[in-house]
Amino acid sequence: MSEPCSIDRVIGSRLKQKRVEKCVESKKMSLMLGITEDRLRGFECGQLRIDAQILYKICKVLDLNIQYFFEPWIDKGSGASIAKLVAA
Repeated sequence: MSEPCSIDRVIGSRLKQKRVEKCVESKKMSLMLGITEDRLRGFECGQLRIDAQILYKICKVLDLNIQYFFEPWIDKGSGASIAKLVAA
């Protein structure tokens, strides 16, 4: 697996922000995802990359659309979204 990058940090930050906003404790969240609290902390601080299966579970647990995590790179009304994400 490749090293985490700025995208991982932003996605992790958005995960933590939404988890806290929805009052879900890290212990409960990690149990619901089937991961350790350490792994969840690694995701939230951007040190670990979140795989697709876990991201899907996160969206289900927090009742989120997956687009929430990619909003910083989505330029509404433009085809530049993919280029912005690749360049990040």
